[in-house]
Amino acid sequence: LCQATRQRQEEIRSLSARATKTIVIGGKHSSNTMKLAEIAKKFGTGEVILIETALELSHLSFKPDDIIALASGASTPDWIIDQTLDYLKNIQKGHQK
Repeated sequence: LCQATRQRQEEIRSLSARATKTIVIGGKHSSNTMKLAEIAKKFGTGEVILIETALELSHLSFKPDDIIALASGASTPDWIIDQTLDYLKNIQKGHQK
């Protein structure tokens, strides 16, 4: 594994242990993304959600006290990560469901 991939895996292991929801962004057939989701399920205590775009979050419910961990696969474009962060910030502000 390259250093960046190893670091992502270590970070999601730690973050998902404290989160009520872990969102993994990336291709649903990407081995890198699937491994991140697998680690989150193994070491996390909350729901693990695998998405390719922020639009996939629109059908989910978020609670004000949710602690959300966010990770992305190595080849996930920055604009998709930014879109997801913007969506989550809008939820926090009460602009989304």
